[in-house]
Amino acid sequence: MLLIGVFIYVLMTITVFAIVLALRQNCFKYIIDLGALAKTNPILAITSFITMFSYARIPPLARFFSKFYLFFAALGCGAYLLALIGVVTCVINCFYYICFVKIMYFDTCKTWILYKPMDCKKSLLLVITLLLLLFVPEDSSSALP
Repeated sequence: MLLIGVFIYVLMTITVFAIVLALRQNCFKYIIDLGALAKTNPILAITSFITMFSYARIPPLARFFSKFYLFFAALGCGAYLLALIGVVTCVINCFYYICFVKIMYFDTCKTWILYKPMDCKKSLLLVITLLLLLFVPEDSSSALP
């Protein structure tokens, strides 16, 4: 189960770096430059949206289940304080990851950036990692009592 969790984390990291590389060729420098990305490049915005929600551990996505089973294991061992600290840090992390989505979808950019289309290799990498993030199930048999 740990190996699958690490695999999912590596996929998310690859996806984020591919997104940054795709944006980097378009003079993307600051996070505020993501404003109105949903209007100018909706496919890249949806990919970023799903990846950030997976980082934030929103329930239907792959990363949620690994943290869910980890908290159940901590509660099963009697580590209530550790589980509480983990939940609080997850809520704080969720705020920061969802901030990216807010900037992409709801903020307006001061200067409009014309995004160049991605090349075939980056597009293929994004599609493969995104599909794996959405459809990779985790083995829950060893985590729950």
